[in-house]
Parts: sequence; structure tokens; C-alpha cells
Amino acid sequence: MVSQLQAEKFSSGQQKMAMVTTKHSVMLASGSNMTVTVPFQPTSTQSSIGIKPIALEVRVDPDDTSTHFVWMPYDGIEKYNNDANHLPDPDNGVNLNTSDIYHFPFNEGYNIILEAAVAGDNSTTPYDTANQITDYVHNVMHFYKEHFINKSYTASDIWITNNTNASGYYIGVCDEYAILSNAFNRALGVPSKQYYMNMTNSSGIQTAHEIAEVWDGQEWIHSDPAWNSFDNPDIYVSRNCSNMYFWNMKNADDSLDAGDPTGDGLLHFWLDFEREYLGMLDKYN
Repeated sequence: MVSQLQAEKFSSGQQKMAMVTTKHSVMLASGSNMTVTVPFQPTSTQSSIGIKPIALEVRVDPDDTSTHFVWMPYDGIEKYNNDANHLPDPDNGVNLNTSDIYHFPFNEGYNIILEAAVAGDNSTTPYDTANQITDYVHNVMHFYKEHFINKSYTASDIWITNNTNASGYYIGVCDEYAILSNAFNRALGVPSKQYYMNMTNSSGIQTAHEIAEVWDGQEWIHSDPAWNSFDNPDIYVSRNCSNMYFWNMKNADDSLDAGDPTGDGLLHFWLDFEREYLGMLDKYN
């Protein structure tokens, strides 16, 4: 008996795997049972980020007859490798971590990485992956929060994807846009940060906004899915905003704020985060 598996390894790298066929042959007497383990085999060719279906085919000698063919119930997902030779996080993993606001890739977070693979499908560089995700998140979300989420709270990725409006769009404001974008980027191995911004808007009113930055392997790239803007840090000045002050919002933990329930997927936008004050970043001001 020959078992032939078309498969894609779940986690690969910037040196990514193409769809491959792995053939494994065993001798099996008529009426007998045997467990056959077929390993994933990397290839030297490059493919793209995204969903890679897995199928299993059984072929029998001497005529190489196909007796069984089945698609696996779960797709493989190709992502970036974050080891030292590919796309390491410059902050030693902080910008790839899961938390109470980012859930992936296992258990309840599988749907997050699956949708991330759709958002970044067929991209071949971290820059392009993040750009696609920015646009995707902007298009699947509706900018609305009242009557759904108290404005003092930020929703986690799972809360966002489990709650839609009547038209089927995810709901939220700038922080939810940034959360979902970062969740998708991290799920695919693109390091990302969430920035809280305090600024003066074009009407002279002090206001808040949240954005993301993504690591493309060389530098941190601006990403604002709420405004559908990518790699354009001048957008705020061009819209007559000023005095942009930034905080890096890290290590979300729903238990930090004793004043809100733990485990409901809604975190206090300020108190449930570790905050790193960055001041006025030159590229935005």
C-alpha cells in the first residue's frame, strides 16, 4: 500500500513551503490494519502566506490504483517563521505574544488564525501581509460601538469576531480595529504593536485614537485600519491633527482592573494593559 499525502506544514517561514506531495510506502497484507505516519516535508521553493488545504490519498500496487481520497477537516495555514534566521521579533517575542486580548492559534483562537489566513492570503512579504490585513479589517468592521460596548472597554479579538451587527459586520471603534488587525498579524507571525494616541484634532479638541505598528523585518510600519491607512504616518498632520502623544499598550490582562468582570472578553481600555509611554514620536508629528 502506498499512502500519498498532499499537505502544507502549519508553521513555516519567510523561506516558505509550496504545496507538496509526500509519498510513503508500506507492505500490508489483505485484511490487515496498519497506522501509517506521513511526515510534513519542507521544500526549497517558496509559496505564499495563507490557507493550504490538506488531502490524503491511498493508492495500491501493483497498478497504483487510487482507493481512497479525502480532504482533511482542517486546513493547513502557512505563516512566517519567527526564528533568528527569518522574521524574529526585535523585542524578544513581546510583539507576538498571546494575551487576554489576542487568542491564537490554538483552541478557541483557531478561528482567529483561520480568518487571518484569509486576510493575508497569497502575500509573500510581511509588509504586504500587513497591508492586506489593514485593508481587510477596515472592510469587515463597522465603526460603531454604542449600545454594544461601554466606551471604557476594549473588546478582545474573539469578542469582536463573535459579535456582528445586523448586516454581518464586526463592530467597534479604533481600538477594536487595531486589536483585530494585530491579532491577525500576530497569528501569521508578523510582530505588531498597539498604540494609544492622545492628540488635538482639526477642531482643536483633545481626543484619543488607537493604531497599530507592524514589523516588516527592517522597521516598524504605521497601520491604521480604522482610517484605512498603511505606511502613512503623516496622515494625522495632513488632516490637521497635532500634538500626538503615544503609549505602547502591552500584555493585556483582564484581571488587572478590579472594577470590571474578568473573562468576559471586554478589557478596560487603560487599566487592563501594561503601558509604555513613548511621548511625541517624530514620524507622526
